[in-house]
Amino acid sequence: MTKQLLKVAAIFFAILVANPSLVLADETLAPTPPKQENEKQTSPLSIYADLKSRHTWRGKLTVSGFNIQPNLVYQKSNFTLGAWGCYALDNSYAEVDIYASYKYKFLKLTVADYFCPNETVKFNNYFNWDKINSPHTIDIELKFTGTEKLPIYLLASTMVFGNRDENNKEKYSTYLEAGYTVNFTNYNQTLDFFIGATPFDNSYGDGFNVVNLGMKATKNFIISEKFNLPVYSKIIVNPNTENIYLVFGVTI
Repeated sequence: MTKQLLKVAAIFFAILVANPSLVLADETLAPTPPKQENEKQTSPLSIYADLKSRHTWRGKLTVSGFNIQPNLVYQKSNFTLGAWGCYALDNSYAEVDIYASYKYKFLKLTVADYFCPNETVKFNNYFNWDKINSPHTIDIELKFTGTEKLPIYLLASTMVFGNRDENNKEKYSTYLEAGYTVNFTNYNQTLDFFIGATPFDNSYGDGFNVVNLGMKATKNFIISEKFNLPVYSKIIVNPNTENIYLVFGVTI
């Protein structure tokens, strides 16, 4: 099984290098605000939301039902400060992440704080940063965003705080990902391909394994001259856990 996955990964990277006409996809800590056609980006502030049938994160299912994901992003020059949330309609799951990123040429560094409150209780200890009991998880991501001659993205992400094992020691769970996007301009469609792996035994998977493999198809429905409605469907396979997910979403 591992040899077959390595062959798939090798073919995937060969395709990436051999296709200079491809443009970049992006599945990462810090989502990129969608830009409408003909829209003048006069404000550094972006407000939008995703409505999704379910939610996966790096090959794992986190929300099994309909959910809303609000985004609030402030972007100025090479700096980005954002807030991302996820709320299940049946109140079974909630998450609020704060992140900051800085981009220099083709590299982007992002630091994110994951926080998953229990909305059935009054207090969630948001300001608790105790090393053992804190409900926060800090993740650091370094991303190569690609160039015109090498149109791929590569990222490496490691949890450096709050990712504890049964002995309260940091596991430093690490995740690696690569991907690209094929752009069908004439049809207002894009097709994203991605592959994610974990190099050792951690929260993402058991040992070295491919844990997130799939593609995402997006269709931009033109509502008016200044507004498009992105609708997408995403298929995710986790070879490590032998699971498959199909997600539908819309960005408003």
